[in-house]
Amino acid sequence: MVISIPSLIGILLTALASTSLLVNLFVLFILYRGGLLKASKSSIYLLAFASIMSNCIRAAMIAFYMGPSVILQTYIFSDDPYDIINAIISYMENATWNVDMLISTTIAINR
Repeated sequence: MVISIPSLIGILLTALASTSLLVNLFVLFILYRGGLLKASKSSIYLLAFASIMSNCIRAAMIAFYMGPSVILQTYIFSDDPYDIINAIISYMENATWNVDMLISTTIAINR
């Protein structure tokens, strides 16, 4: 059995996104358990929390939807690229990217 190049790319994409999701969740756990999200601490931790949450959402979408879609070479929920579910996933991807860029700018200005 020969594995195609798109399948290998999908497997790699899924593995990297899953690893990223696990690392981000671990960092969120550390922020929460360390008490760094309290109002008495620096606001940079709250901004980092928001950025990491955005990254978690994006990594989950890549690991559980985009990676398997690349492996299967088809849309998972519908064959139509303009289906409502595909539009929602596309919107979420763009929204999390925009939020991450705004938070990065806010962190830079906050310093």
